[in-house]
Amino acid sequence: VLVPDGGGPIFEGLRVGIPSAWNAARIEFVEFGRIAKDGRIGLRNAGEATWSWVAADDPRLTQVRPEHVGAVFPEDEHAASVRALKAWAAERLRFQDWATAGFAAASDAWLERIWPEVDDAVLAGLAQASYYNAQGQRLPVLDRGALRVMRVADARRASVPVLPPTDAGWARFLDLAPASGLSFTEVAEAGRWWWDRSVPRTLLSSAAGEDNEAAA
Repeated sequence: VLVPDGGGPIFEGLRVGIPSAWNAARIEFVEFGRIAKDGRIGLRNAGEATWSWVAADDPRLTQVRPEHVGAVFPEDEHAASVRALKAWAAERLRFQDWATAGFAAASDAWLERIWPEVDDAVLAGLAQASYYNAQGQRLPVLDRGALRVMRVADARRASVPVLPPTDAGWARFLDLAPASGLSFTEVAEAGRWWWDRSVPRTLLSSAAGEDNEAAA
């Protein structure tokens, strides 16, 4: 929970309706996402495709009052977000890096809702990336049940399932990594590229130690 000066408390998944700073008669619907260790929090306006990190002194946090909490978003908000994200993926991802989607700042509940509806559009956009951007891609996929790391275009040609950029996908990634045969660098790069998270330094060595103890 984040408690900014003069506002809050703010937490992941909170939805609010606050008066616009430019027009008090207009309500801005805002959803909050993940809270970072440095005190920032993810934020997305209703109907928008991407997320951004904002500081705790952002007016959209400091102005939140009890009457703003629990706002009912427009009925077509989810459909509008799906359309916006598909359009953004088609128009931008061939030129921009995956991190610009801001999914690392998104709430996990939002990712769980929207990913099944936009995964193909996002991956199609990434598959069209420039040669330079494609070289940095580290997409975690399941190849006959084993964890592999590929460029997006290669994964689509192979028709292998992709681990989702959700908390559940991250947990599965960490669970499969020790038996994958991948180096720590390969695992760490995939974790950073797809989830923008750091893999525990002892992930592979701890698993190897447990295997050795079991064998003994």
